[in-house]
Amino acid sequence: MRVVSFSGGLDSTKILLDLAREMNERNINDIENILLISANIEITGSERNKREFANRTKIIEKVQKMYPRARIYRYELDISGNKEVSYNINFEGRGLSQPIFWLTGLIPIVANNSIFYMGYLHDDQALIKIHSIVEAFKYLCDINNLNAKIEFPLIYQNKRDIIEWFIDNKLVEFFDLCTYCESNEDSDCCSNCISCESFINALIELLIAADKKSYKYKQYKSILEKKHGIIAPDIQYTKKIQKTQLK
Repeated sequence: MRVVSFSGGLDSTKILLDLAREMNERNINDIENILLISANIEITGSERNKREFANRTKIIEKVQKMYPRARIYRYELDISGNKEVSYNINFEGRGLSQPIFWLTGLIPIVANNSIFYMGYLHDDQALIKIHSIVEAFKYLCDINNLNAKIEFPLIYQNKRDIIEWFIDNKLVEFFDLCTYCESNEDSDCCSNCISCESFINALIELLIAADKKSYKYKQYKSILEKKHGIIAPDIQYTKKIQKTQLK
């Protein structure tokens, strides 16, 4: 079984697409199940929570339609109450709370001999402590008598690479479904949180590098304006400013 910590964001959706394509191309006897595990950290019943849940459903349905031979299953962790899952693990360092949360919640429900995928990019804070994440994974596998592996398939990619991959593969519709904003606002994109700023900066960098007449340029410009209300800057002016800053 292939298990993906599936947030419904671009990064975990890319992992899902890659795995679904791989399984779709395999012989019928070699196809492995894909289990997507999602967690709700918003207040139960909030409008944003409902939209994100609905969008995750649409993403899965769309991927299943693209790769009909892939066997995709879904499990939603309900952590909206006051329950805590704890194995008394204390790892020092910043950036570990999210991966440790995923691991403690997911490992008890996955099958033996599974491969567990986490969609962290090379500049994500969590990967500063990747060795601690791997050690935590091994420890949790041991106490659950589980034989499994953990992989980080996007570890050598950044946000620009992910955005460009979706555009190159003509998968623009996923930008309307995938979530990346981490604010508590009810809107889909606050444009101010760290995740939104990272996404916007990556889009602007790609826009600057693209040919103004190209398909890519039009898509980058459209996403900036549609999702964040940012009018694409004058490219020649922006390049001029960059050159001045480099001197």
